[in-house]
Amino acid sequence: MTSLVNRIRQKSILALRQQLSNIQPSTQSINQIAVLACVSGGSDSVALLDILAHSKKLKPAFDLHVTHFDHKLRGAESQRDRDFVESLCKQYPQIDSVIIREWNNSSDACRSQKDARMWRESQIYDIASRDLKEYTTAVALAHHADDSVETLFMKLLRGTRLASLHGISSVVEKDHILKIRPLISFSKRELVEYLIDLEIPWVEDSSNMDTKYKRNKVRAELLPILQDLAGSPKALTERIEELSRQTRLLDSFVEFQLQHASAKEDDTGVFKLNPLEHEFLQRERLTRFLAKEIESTVLARSVEKAWCAINSSATIDVLVDLGGDFQAVCSHGVVKVRHRSES
Repeated sequence: MTSLVNRIRQKSILALRQQLSNIQPSTQSINQIAVLACVSGGSDSVALLDILAHSKKLKPAFDLHVTHFDHKLRGAESQRDRDFVESLCKQYPQIDSVIIREWNNSSDACRSQKDARMWRESQIYDIASRDLKEYTTAVALAHHADDSVETLFMKLLRGTRLASLHGISSVVEKDHILKIRPLISFSKRELVEYLIDLEIPWVEDSSNMDTKYKRNKVRAELLPILQDLAGSPKALTERIEELSRQTRLLDSFVEFQLQHASAKEDDTGVFKLNPLEHEFLQRERLTRFLAKEIESTVLARSVEKAWCAINSSATIDVLVDLGGDFQAVCSHGVVKVRHRSES
């Protein structure tokens, strides 16, 4: 076993332990932990599976379950990926079950990456709440350091608030589901070398090379230039990690300030300006209010339009598109959110 393999296993197992310490026992569980590994068959997820399989006997003990999402978007290649994952899992006796989910909405021939992501999220929740309902479940994802750098630049290009300008978090809890990322500190190259050293195969998703998708274009064209300017891929990653650390601290500080703020009108479904509150905190409060009302992320430009509207002297309501089926109704100092059907 090479030094690289030892280093990655030791560091990822330590990260796994730390991340699983965040898990909160479910009232319906038997106080046993399940780790649900999302395995596509690509190098990242195959490395994750191997590391989890070699971590199973360590504390905290957990049952290991694998899920593969068959989007049925790439014809024979999709079937190849599915067959590969099922065959690979048979080589790991540590795996307790393999759960395959298919996207059967064949009527939608032009499904977007966002649609696919939302479908996977719904399936993860369904598996954790139904298939693994007797467990307290943590969902293991194979995101790595390169993914985190890509995410920050995707946010920058899309537009975002300063406090959220960071990469991918190693631990996130949403809808009572804990998502963990034990490989977040490793580069793609390191994970590929890990598999090569262990002679473990993987498959390549050809759609990851298609630059019609913005993320792929960032990965293939923008990041190599930035890595060169920074001195090396590692140097760029280190700078992004430091920026992410600072913006997460800022986000935590803002959250603390808002929790202790005097203005509580946001809880009533109405946002109101507070002249005693700093503009930065008011903008952050508005962002959180809109996101809470539509249960989704709000684009920075939509927040900016709403902010300008409620600070204007206009005597008529201003409507701001929030995406999907929602609009912000903005009058002087006040914002409400409504469904388009209510207009």
